[in-house]
Amino acid sequence: MQIVLQQGLEGYEGEADTYLDAWNWMTPLGQADTLRVRRNGVRAILIRFELPELPQGVTKATLDLWVVSSNRAAPLTVRAYVLKRPWSEDNATWLEADAGAPW
Repeated sequence: MQIVLQQGLEGYEGEADTYLDAWNWMTPLGQADTLRVRRNGVRAILIRFELPELPQGVTKATLDLWVVSSNRAAPLTVRAYVLKRPWSEDNATWLEADAGAPW
């Protein structure tokens, strides 16, 4: 069984994303059209999915990300971590999870 969680697909509205940029540390980037990553932790992406009630037997999840463009031919390793605090798509920056709320 496959469940696809994609913003706007079949009425799903539970996805939020942004990226954090150490060079623009107070700029919220949640309304950007693309998510940007960079080596050495200079840029990091945040993605959140609100999960519906899942059918019994679901034991695996897959996240597909596509590269739109790159200015280097070298591979880039991307790691995923659980973020255990709330954050705002529209207000998160390198320094704050939400307006006035430091990480």
